[in-house]
Amino acid sequence: MTASTRQRRSPVRIELTALVDVVLLLLIFFMVSARLMPEFAFELELPSARAASEVELHTNELRIAVDAEDSYFLSGEAVTFAYLEARLSDADHPIVVLDADTGASHGAVVRILDAAEAAGIDAVRIAAKLP
Repeated sequence: MTASTRQRRSPVRIELTALVDVVLLLLIFFMVSARLMPEFAFELELPSARAASEVELHTNELRIAVDAEDSYFLSGEAVTFAYLEARLSDADHPIVVLDADTGASHGAVVRILDAAEAAGIDAVRIAAKLP
C-alpha cells in the first residue's frame, strides 16, 4: 500500500464546549427554579404583625409549622407531637422557627413552646408576615 492510496484520518476529538454550555444552563435553571418553589407543600396563612422584621436564615434552625387543623409539620413533613418532642430533645438546633397558621389554636402553639423550653432550646422565633 502506498501513501497515496492510504486515507489520512484526523484524530478524533470530542468538542465539550456545547456540553459545558448546556450543563451550565441547566444548573442556572435549577438554581432559579429551586428558589421559586414554595417552602412547604401545605398552605399557611401567617398572621401579620407591625413589629415583624426580616431575619437571616440559619442553616442550623429547625422549622416547625402548625396548620389550621392543628397538625404539626417538621421541615415540611407531617409529624406527630410525640415525634416532634423527641426531635426537639435530641436536636442540636439552637434556633426553632415556628410557623403557625392564623387559624391554629393557641394550645397547639403553646405545646410547641413548652416542648422547646423543656428541650433546653433558648431561641424560638415566631414567623409572621409583614403588614
